[in-house]
Amino acid sequence: MGTQRVMAPFAQGTEGEDFVDVTDTYQRVCYGGCPVIAEEYDRLVGYYRAFFKNARKHVGKVKWLYTFWRI
Repeated sequence: MGTQRVMAPFAQGTEGEDFVDVTDTYQRVCYGGCPVIAEEYDRLVGYYRAFFKNARKHVGKVKWLYTFWRI
């Protein structure tokens, strides 16, 4: 799949979690009013910690600051 190839640099260390699955869980909890299960919460936190670490490595520190931390 094209999206898997594009997201590959950001998926290292995510314990096999998929961006689509994480997004689906987020939408279900935030917009669907479903409660978050502790296991799901831990998976989301772990995924995004790895994602942002990988993003910084992939785009470089300066570009990462401007891209992800704009006010």
